Amino acid sequence: MKKVLVVSDLHCGGSSGMLPRNYYNAERDLHLTTNKVQEFLFEQWENMVLAVGEVDAVICNGDIVDGLNSKSKGKDILVTDMMVQCDIARQLLSMINTKRFIFTQGSKYHTNDNPSADEIVCTMLRGEWYDYFGDILFDNIKMNVQHYGPYSSRNDGAFSSMIGSIDQLRLDGDDADIYIKSHSHTFKYAGGPNYIAMTTPCWKGMDGYIMTKSQKRPDNGYVLFNIEGSDYTWSYNIFKVPKYFFAKVRNY
Repeated sequence: MKKVLVVSDLHCGGSSGMLPRNYYNAERDLHLTTNKVQEFLFEQWENMVLAVGEVDAVICNGDIVDGLNSKSKGKDILVTDMMVQCDIARQLLSMINTKRFIFTQGSKYHTNDNPSADEIVCTMLRGEWYDYFGDILFDNIKMNVQHYGPYSSRNDGAFSSMIGSIDQLRLDGDDADIYIKSHSHTFKYAGGPNYIAMTTPCWKGMDGYIMTKSQKRPDNGYVLFNIEGSDYTWSYNIFKVPKYFFAKVRNY
């Protein structure tokens, strides 16, 4: 049996993205301290590492770092040094007990593409680089992975678009057993008799840019597949950062 862990959208380097507790970068002689959102996320990350144990592969499905956050003019960035952002991601992912990392390219807004910060983290971990999308075979199960998927402020808009695009792929003969997309920071799944499709949760709280558009908190967590031959089972762990971490509450 093969255990495959899927994580995405860590947004390392952002003020609401992932950061290890007591982070230190020896090359830069830089210490960083987690804020309350990052501490909450890191505790959940530690819980995940313990819960999943040793896995055969970790799929890192894009936006592993936060980039320079140009839409907010850098307001929500903790550290602007991209190599530090990549090192934060390396330290976090190195906590997982695995010998195989698989990476896809995230959105250019966060990770750039020349060079790609996602690809730099992949190289740091001696992982496998699949660029914008790819098919991965675990035993007899084909998994199609791609970071980008449509985003919509409507609760069902982006997911409906994703299912439509997957239906078209299957009509064109490009079929898979499992379709993995990310980017939207929401966890949803659906499928048919011979496949399942999902958008994966993230590892990020709300930032200023998101709060200007919505009060909806991101879905955080991970997905775990157990694959054997032509069969598989899967499970997930989903949580949200508490609302009071972001919203002001007043008693009158």
